[in-house]
Amino acid sequence: MNMFQTEAGINAVTAYSNHIWRHDGFDIIAISVLLFALSREKVSRNILWAAITVAMLVTVAILSSMLTTPYWNMLFLVPGLSCFAFAVWGYMLASKIK
Repeated sequence: MNMFQTEAGINAVTAYSNHIWRHDGFDIIAISVLLFALSREKVSRNILWAAITVAMLVTVAILSSMLTTPYWNMLFLVPGLSCFAFAVWGYMLASKIK
């Protein structure tokens, strides 16, 4: 996961930070699985709004990390934008439910 980090980030790697990376990676994959599953099912608008909220929280966390620490390079925008795209997708699904 060092490809997303600056030189300062790579030099600060610890076993704990590797654990956090693994955790965050599973969070992003979990959002993907959730929205793919919801896109194929009849679900309530509230469930979709919950999924949108989750995707937006991950997006905010990624952007906050990029803006407030020296550890992330611009490549880290890819997962952030992907989570934002999932939020938009969830909104599009929610707008189809009356």
